[in-house]
Amino acid sequence: MKRDQRQYMREWYRRKRLDPAWVEKERIRGRNKMRYRRANDPAFAAQERVGKSQRMKNWRAANLERIQQKDRERSVQQNAARNTRRAANPEKIRAIDRQRYQDNPEPMLTRNRARRARLANALCTLTVEQWEAILELADRQCIYCGASVDITMDHLIPLARGGSHTADNVAPACRSCNSSKGIKTVVEFMEEAS
Repeated sequence: MKRDQRQYMREWYRRKRLDPAWVEKERIRGRNKMRYRRANDPAFAAQERVGKSQRMKNWRAANLERIQQKDRERSVQQNAARNTRRAANPEKIRAIDRQRYQDNPEPMLTRNRARRARLANALCTLTVEQWEAILELADRQCIYCGASVDITMDHLIPLARGGSHTADNVAPACRSCNSSKGIKTVVEFMEEAS
């Protein structure tokens, strides 16, 4: 008889699971039950938080390669979607990029300078805040001629000659002086200028 009762309950449950309204009602009932327990049993709530955190850490450690693979796949998909949008609307994207640069050029300039330094295998630790402090210290004037227009970042020891992209190796210079200096050191440039 118990076997028949178990068989009946299995069939009943199987039929009920096909009814979406019943499934939703059971889901809500289970969720409310857990909410009640979390609210009225602090020990359970604390244990659940710690337990969930630890379970997540364990799962991440056990599935690290899988997570990294998913991240790589997602990155490839996002890059492909971005490249498709860029290819479909090149003029629009170019206009947006140009406007973004005109509104705030410093992040892009900083990124490009850091990239140049990395390509030259130079030490690269200069931050935007450090560069702004250097500009303020020099009153936003060229250290060679004193001009205050079209100020650029000059590497005292050029990157091409083993200089670093750090606060102690950069100084403000006008575009004209910076272009004239080229890959000379400060001493060479000053000797040539006099």
